[in-house]
Formats: sequence, C-alpha cells, structure tokens
Amino acid sequence: MPSYDRKNYVVSALALLVSVGSVTLTYYGNQASWQIAQESGSLDKAALEIGVGGVSLVAGKDNFILVGATEMSTRRTPVVGAIPFTFRSSGKKSLDTLLVGFQYHELFNRKTLEALEPNVSGPYSAAELKKTTSSESKRFFVSYSLGMLNPGVTLRVSEPLFLEETNVREEVPVTTKEGVNITIPFELSFSKNFGLVASARDTQVIGYSLSISVDRASSLESLLKSPQLKSHVSRRQLDVRKELSWPAYLAALITSSPKEQAILVYVPLTKVEASERVVFGPTPRQEGGQVRFELLRWGLLFGGGA
Repeated sequence: MPSYDRKNYVVSALALLVSVGSVTLTYYGNQASWQIAQESGSLDKAALEIGVGGVSLVAGKDNFILVGATEMSTRRTPVVGAIPFTFRSSGKKSLDTLLVGFQYHELFNRKTLEALEPNVSGPYSAAELKKTTSSESKRFFVSYSLGMLNPGVTLRVSEPLFLEETNVREEVPVTTKEGVNITIPFELSFSKNFGLVASARDTQVIGYSLSISVDRASSLESLLKSPQLKSHVSRRQLDVRKELSWPAYLAALITSSPKEQAILVYVPLTKVEASERVVFGPTPRQEGGQVRFELLRWGLLFGGGA
C-alpha cells in the first residue's frame, strides 16, 4: 500500500474511534444526567385530575351529568341536591395554590344557596378551603382556593343546586277541521349549562363545559332507565350523523367505534321541617357512576346525514 494511502487509512480510523468515543461518552453522560434528574426529583411534575363522583371529566368537550333524586323541587317545596366534584393531585409534586372557579347562569339561582354550609371532605376542613363569590350581569361566580394539595390526595367539594326537573310534559288543546277538540301530549328534555375552570402554580389552566339534567329516580341504577339519558344519547348520535356524509359515516362504522360518556349522580335526600315549611336537602354523601355509549349506529346510516 502506498504511504499516502496508509496515512489516510490511519487518519480515517482515528476519526472513527474519536466519533465512537464521543457518541459513547454522550450516551453515558445523558444516562447519568437522566438518573441524577430522577433521583433529585427535578423531572417530577404536578398534575390535577378533576371528576364528578369519581368519574373523570373530559377537557375541551361538553360533559353531560344526569342528577337524580326521589323528590323534585317546586315553588312550595324546595329540593336541594349536590354535585360531588373531586380534585386529585395525580402527579409526583404537590399542587401549590389550587384555584377552582364555577360560573353559573342566573337560571341556576345559585346565589340563593350561599346560606348553606359548604360540604367539603378529604384531609381538609372548610376553614382551610377559602371561598369567594361574585356576580356580573346574569352570571354568578363561585371560587375556591387551597394552599397545597399533596400527591395522591383528593379534595371533594359538593356544589349545591336546586333539583328542578329538566323534563317538560304538557298537553296542547287542538281543534280539528271537523270541530273536534282534542289534546296532543308532548315531552321536551333540556339541560342547563355551566362552566368550571381549575389551575395551580405548576399546571396549565383547565376549562370544562358541563351540562346538567335532573330527573326523578329512586337509585343510581334507576337513572339508567331515565328518558332524559336516552334522549341525550340519541341527540349526540344524531349530531355525529349530521356532521358526516354517507360515505364518511359508512367508513366510520366499518373502521371505528367511538364512544362517549354520561355521568350519573344520585342524591339521597333528608327531609327538614321548619316554620311550617318542608325542605329537602342532600345527605353528606352522593353516589356517582358513568355510562359509556356508542356514537355511531347502523340504523342512522341512511338518514340524517350531511
């Protein structure tokens, strides 16, 4: 081999050894840095999970909640229920300065319920959880703040609401062309919407949209048969069908099976009689659960599409 070829070979070999050595040192250096970061806790993050009755809420989407109880509120007999919100520190670091805010429309009449004692559970007292309220135009705001929520700890706050049935049943009198008077029954289900926002020092601000429906029920299981639950499921399935063309909906039916959840809350009540008036209020514990339903249905393939 000529001398210049040998020199080039030696230089190339040395360059390769230096490159391999650099990669090896970089790899072990990164591994050491990662291990040191893990041991020091600098990689640990704070995280917040928010739910209702133990069921996690979904950020960025409307969360449907069906509340049931044995009695419904009327003008003569108020019935007050509660929604059990849970706030869990799910990361490895404590949540510092936890802030939670609810925004209600005046239809909820939430301001009237401020005379009630706050229902708080977990390793915190109502005194440790600071609460403020404010109002603007037709909105009422309820805010909670807590100094620290340790990892793995859950704070439970039950927000009160009047249990007014969100289902209208009426009969409309109609006169036919022949002069015959008849009545036509109709039924309408609706929901009330409100917002929830939560944040902590080391987490992003998370916003949730919530829709509340209220129906008469004797247990959590009986809510599964609620006409309002069936109405919500049908409405969501129709919404998805209207967004997709026939070919797109067929392709979705064949290739996917998306689901959505509905949250159920059953409120046991206690009867209170005072000043010749009867009021029903929630017991300290509410029951929660969820239903997952299909968003696509073969029966809608040939109808209701875009």
